[in-house]
Amino acid sequence: MEDVNNHFDLIVVGAGPAGLMAAAFAAEAGLSVCVLEKNARAGMKLLLSGSGQCNLTRADDIRDFLTHYGRGERFVRSSLLNFTNTQLREFFHQLGVDSEDRGDGKVFPVSRRSHDVLEALLRCCRKSDVIIRYKSVVRYIEKDELFRIRTTDGRYSSDFVLLATGGLSYPTSGSTGDGYKLAAELGHHPLSPYPVLTPVTITSYPFSSCSGISFYSRMEIFRDGKKRADYRGDLLLTHKGFSGPLILNNSRDIEKGDILKIAFPGERKKEDLQKALLDEASSAGKKSLKKFLTSKGLPERFVRIMMSLCEIPEDLLLSQLNKKNRMILLDNLFGFSAIVKSKDGFNKAMATGGGIPREEVRGKTMASILVEGLYFAGEVLDIDGDTGGYNLQFAFSSGKMAADSIIRVAGAGLSART
Repeated sequence: MEDVNNHFDLIVVGAGPAGLMAAAFAAEAGLSVCVLEKNARAGMKLLLSGSGQCNLTRADDIRDFLTHYGRGERFVRSSLLNFTNTQLREFFHQLGVDSEDRGDGKVFPVSRRSHDVLEALLRCCRKSDVIIRYKSVVRYIEKDELFRIRTTDGRYSSDFVLLATGGLSYPTSGSTGDGYKLAAELGHHPLSPYPVLTPVTITSYPFSSCSGISFYSRMEIFRDGKKRADYRGDLLLTHKGFSGPLILNNSRDIEKGDILKIAFPGERKKEDLQKALLDEASSAGKKSLKKFLTSKGLPERFVRIMMSLCEIPEDLLLSQLNKKNRMILLDNLFGFSAIVKSKDGFNKAMATGGGIPREEVRGKTMASILVEGLYFAGEVLDIDGDTGGYNLQFAFSSGKMAADSIIRVAGAGLSART
């Protein structure tokens, strides 16, 4: 038999940004809310976001966000427009956490401390009498007239349940896919999770000594001999392969065995560099090829490796560069072929793809289509945004949308109590 003291209007599973946001708004509206958190503290992954600085959102127009969620554009629309980046920043401002545009569109708290963001959320929850039970692992959830929840610390019942358990990225933060199992037991059909916003490892990678160098580049993805996609963005060379926004934002479209063709100087045309080479060979033939390439913005460490790959002596003069070597060099600079050995796993992935299918959830309410009273928010859903604040914005917006929806449905019951 359920302990009457453990009955709540809403039980939120997961004390991350989505769960805490939903709990705070639902409780402020008068619902009794309990958050069940498996860790000994809240917001473990939030504390890691933005390298501990918490990239809350972006300064762009909220409608410009929509194309940054892969195939989830239509699904995220309602929640993002219901609680925008402007409203999010004002929400935290009211809680004493001011934010600022870093200059590249990314918005951070002025303090650059993710801890300040988490503490503001927790203060908001405390003010509205949200109960948070830590070290409370949910074993199962059943549904009859109420939800019946069994945890490691007892039994609970509730009218509504919000699953905001996150995905599988950064498993040391407690993101171990618990929400998928709980949702499946209630009748949902989670999609197999996979890491996104993750670097890639390259077969026979030659640029290990160039780790840390970045370019604005163009990348084409080829699979089975066919071009699959074409992207532009900042590419970062690592010890084992490629990273940076160009790779991270499009890792959802990259598979093991794909061929990535990289044009390193993405803002420069191949024809323009070739013309400049020929012109300087004519007017300054005694200039070294290495010096010419570094004068065009290519880092010296990278130039040395590239010349070695093309079997061009490091001290070669422009006047000594023959047509064959010139074309080999240009082909590698503007079409370097790299075979994907693997994508890094969940330990390095910033987000999770897969999870609760969008088709099983109403994007306008975050309510389950299959189970009355069940809601979802954040990364547990099959939504993954680009790097740079998009995923946290969706977590906050979807949590707010779920709370708004639950408040509306529960309204009649609240009125009857008051």
